[in-house]
Amino acid sequence: MIFNQCTCHYVSVMGRKTHGPYLLAAIEYNDIEKVSEILVKQFRDRKAIPDLLVSEIPRLVSGQTEIPLLLAASLPDPTILRYFVIKHHADVNRVFECGSQRRRKRTTALLTAIHFSHHDTVDAILTLNGDINVADHKGRRPLHHAIKRSADFNAFLGTRSLKEHIAVRLSHYI
Repeated sequence: MIFNQCTCHYVSVMGRKTHGPYLLAAIEYNDIEKVSEILVKQFRDRKAIPDLLVSEIPRLVSGQTEIPLLLAASLPDPTILRYFVIKHHADVNRVFECGSQRRRKRTTALLTAIHFSHHDTVDAILTLNGDINVADHKGRRPLHHAIKRSADFNAFLGTRSLKEHIAVRLSHYI
């Protein structure tokens, strides 16, 4: 497991602090063309892009930070997330730890997608070999989170039960 501390280095890894916030905006607007343009044309060091995608980037106005991979995992359309993993080799199983010692939180792209109940993104992460055994800061695994959100999943599944859907989806990855 690779852990990413939320107090980590951010876009300075790339040597260009100015493009990171624009990357976040392009991800939020789900604009794959703009994301691709920013990553391919604005950053000279292609080898540093995977590190950028799992590092904190500050927003322009608020100063709050976001991690591009997790931001992409929070979208209902998995196109940008797939692009990050396939084209730029971002680690879809990276575990992110944030917060103070007393309020330490752990999350992954899969846990983030399940949290937002984005079924297509969950399926994409599983297809990209997302690890179903990584626990969050409370020891809960993705299956626990899926069951917690079972009302949303049951609406998505229609006549199939949540248990049947999860058994079918996860049997391919076990």
